[in-house]
Amino acid sequence: MQNGTAGSMAKAAPQAAGLAHGVDHDAFDPLTFFAGTVIAHGIFEDRFGRIKRRFSLVLTGSPIADGLAVNEQLTFDEGTVETRSWQLTRAGTEQFVMHGEDIVVAATGTITGSSTLMRYVYRLRVNGRIILVTMRDRMHRINRDRVVNRVTMRKFGIRLGEISSTFERV
Repeated sequence: MQNGTAGSMAKAAPQAAGLAHGVDHDAFDPLTFFAGTVIAHGIFEDRFGRIKRRFSLVLTGSPIADGLAVNEQLTFDEGTVETRSWQLTRAGTEQFVMHGEDIVVAATGTITGSSTLMRYVYRLRVNGRIILVTMRDRMHRINRDRVVNRVTMRKFGIRLGEISSTFERV
């Protein structure tokens, strides 16, 4: 890079991301963020940091009586397509609950400022069988329309890998 270019890019980055002063302090409300259509792209890395799968997804959130019904369609790099459905409901001002067909026990999420944290047991399909894994799911709102998601997956306390993805409202 030429001298001065990096500094110019750093100054322009907050405006390019749509942030007023580079920081978005508004609270993250998953029930509002996931209402409507959201797209995402991400990767799964094994415990050694090797990328094993890439994916994109289209998520559609529709209001229901007590929260939000969400349907996702995931497309993996090798062409496999999976669909998932789950529901989000409020559990107070700083908590929400997520139910889904692959979630063993409802997950309670905690909202802290522009981030959320959920822990839950998930039914993971691997090579035609189902294994139960523990998920630590963190979301960080970047701005009004973007969220970064990082999920750590464990079995018997051993880290199997991580999912990193970026969600964007359309």
